Amino acid sequence: MHQVKNERITEEELWERFHNISSVQVMIDSRRMKFLAKVVRSQRLAPARQMLIAYVDNPRPQGRPIISCKASMIESLQRFGKYNGLHIDDKGSLKLWYVEACNDPFWGNCLERFKRQDPDDKVPPERPAHPECPDEEEHHRYNTRSSTQPPPPTPPRNQPPSPPRNPKPDSTRDDRSRGYDPEGVGHNLRDSLGIFGLGPSAVWMEVRAEFRQFSRIYHPDKHNSTRTKMSNDEAKAFFQLFNNARDFLEDHFRRTGHM
Repeated sequence: MHQVKNERITEEELWERFHNISSVQVMIDSRRMKFLAKVVRSQRLAPARQMLIAYVDNPRPQGRPIISCKASMIESLQRFGKYNGLHIDDKGSLKLWYVEACNDPFWGNCLERFKRQDPDDKVPPERPAHPECPDEEEHHRYNTRSSTQPPPPTPPRNQPPSPPRNPKPDSTRDDRSRGYDPEGVGHNLRDSLGIFGLGPSAVWMEVRAEFRQFSRIYHPDKHNSTRTKMSNDEAKAFFQLFNNARDFLEDHFRRTGHM
């Protein structure tokens, strides 16, 4: 209020600063429609354009956002389309707006009219007889795919931990062929890094991450002999090597000031 009084800011100036947008919702919808128009006119293999047919309607877990990005975008499309004489269904089907969005003059006129929200302007822009769409055949293919084929199933997010970089110790193999010597683990830098599958340029953060990964596999409380093909005693001895290597490397990085 102090700034309004001193600078004598009028209501017209405030509206001009916010581009005469009638409401925040209109501003958000307008920017989304401008973004969609840029997407459909982008290169055919552009990632954003490919995502137009890659939306997935996964249920929203409790504690997450109540509405998905797809549903929110469709709601903006419906408000925009209703104001400009375009019927958009609940699925936001591409066949109802894709070709129109390719036509820059028509879509631009719709955007300007939507921003103004003029109560006296009750006649929507006239839809062109032959909208300009350089990829109309591709649009038809997209629409056919999205309406006749269900989306591919989403792979599970909780993937099992990847197998360790180093194979199970084999007494018949040469210790040096594994990249480390068990006798040197916990005693020298090369073998202590080698058991984690790391090189001499590794940093402490990498060592800690690798140790956590191997702990999920070889720790006595989490060991699964079916997975590792090792007995519990072998896994315990192998895990002790990781402990020795971690203690040695922690002391090494602390002394060198690279913790």
